[in-house]
Amino acid sequence: MAIQNITNIAKDIVNAPTSIKDIPPELISNLATLITILKAAGIIFLIYVFYLIFNGIINWKNNRRIKGMYEKIDKIEEKVNEIEKAVIKKK
Repeated sequence: MAIQNITNIAKDIVNAPTSIKDIPPELISNLATLITILKAAGIIFLIYVFYLIFNGIINWKNNRRIKGMYEKIDKIEEKVNEIEKAVIKKK
């Protein structure tokens, strides 16, 4: 019984390409249009992913540069504070 069911399923799978031939051409043309739209959407999605990766790299570099600027500003502030303290002591 189970072997016969498997055999029937296998026959259906083998006969599937012939059933595809029975699909009306209008439906196949609509499917072709849908496939073309999905391909275009896939390409747009890939471009968006590459844009996100590129943008992430640029932002990472910019953030690293900004962090360096903050460190330099902190050093300058420390030096200004030392100079202020020296000037206040002289008065």
